[in-house]
Amino acid sequence: ANKPSQAQAQELETKAELLQSDENGIPNSPQKVALTLDLDLEKEPESEPDEPQKSGKPSVFVVFQKIWLTALCLVLVFTVTLSVFPAITAMVTSSTSPGKWSQFFNPICCFLLFNIMDWLGRSLTSYFLWPDEDSRLLPLLVCLRFLFVPLFMLCHVPQRSRLPTLFPQDAYFITFMLLFAISNGYLVSLTMCLAPRQVLPHEREVAGALMTFFLALGLSCGASLSFLFKALL
Repeated sequence: ANKPSQAQAQELETKAELLQSDENGIPNSPQKVALTLDLDLEKEPESEPDEPQKSGKPSVFVVFQKIWLTALCLVLVFTVTLSVFPAITAMVTSSTSPGKWSQFFNPICCFLLFNIMDWLGRSLTSYFLWPDEDSRLLPLLVCLRFLFVPLFMLCHVPQRSRLPTLFPQDAYFITFMLLFAISNGYLVSLTMCLAPRQVLPHEREVAGALMTFFLALGLSCGASLSFLFKALL
């Protein structure tokens, strides 16, 4: 007899809780209670926000596959530059009569002019980046710089035994040096800027390290070729 009484008491307590007054003091009706229960049952549990996937260590090979063309352009730019500067360009002299101009011709028109125009070319990338990373025009511009090798070798270099002198005037050498230096600065800075844009954000550090390696590779290749070009004069 006690068990039914306890069950009835629990049932009465449950009904009393369901029929408690709402915040306005009005008792909840059975229909309102049923609707509340239905809404609670139908309400789906809120899904926890997905945690951002932690990217693993980027693969050097994967990053290289994305930037290999830009890295190759960087190698070729420095290869051309170091193959003739300063090994060949330092040997160019003025074709004018001996004097102050001929004395300071090479220090000014070779070294000073190169550094000024190289700095100017690097500064241009602060205002625009052309061509962009998806363009195939960049490799073409880089390959066109190979024309500077024969141009400088055919300038006024007295210490020669094989090649003729086709550009004896000083204006030729100054013009070649202007284009040579500004293109070197611009293309070097451009390739270094484009490489990080070709990879994912977490891969940019690896891309920068790879570009530094290829920069050194280009310097080594250019310095090695300078001995060959100097011997061909």
